Order: sequence, then structure tokens, then C-alpha cells
Amino acid sequence: MSEYLSQLKLAVINQDLKKLEELADVEFKSENHDEITEAHALIGEAIKILSEQKNKTFEAMQSLKKLRSYTDEYSNNKGYL
Repeated sequence: MSEYLSQLKLAVINQDLKKLEELADVEFKSENHDEITEAHALIGEAIKILSEQKNKTFEAMQSLKKLRSYTDEYSNNKGYL
């Protein structure tokens, strides 16, 4: 197994976003059909992980926006809601 595949597999298993980002900049080349198939599957899993993280980040941002709105309202009403 190539070093790239080993690193990609570990990054996917550990959901290591930083390592996935680093590996995204690496061009993987292989003539071995099994390695290409495995890389394709791992990249698919990496995309799922990044998409889930994007959704979690969006939800967190929405929660922060609501909290900020609440605190702004609280401040504007001098402590009375």
C-alpha cells in the first residue's frame, strides 16, 4: 500500500480534517487498480466527513447568531426582555 493511501486511511478513520486538507493537495497516481479503487472509496468518505463538518459548522454559526440576537436585544432593553 502506498504512503498516500496509508495516510488517507488514517485521516479518514480519525476524521483528521487538517490531514485531509493536506492530502487534498497531493496528486495520487497509481497503476494498481486496487489502489485506485481504494483511494476512490477513501476520498468519497473524506468528502462525507468534510460535508458533515460543514453542516455542523453552519449549525453552530446559526446558534451563535441566535445568541447574539438575544444578547443584543437584552442590551437594547437594558436587561429587560
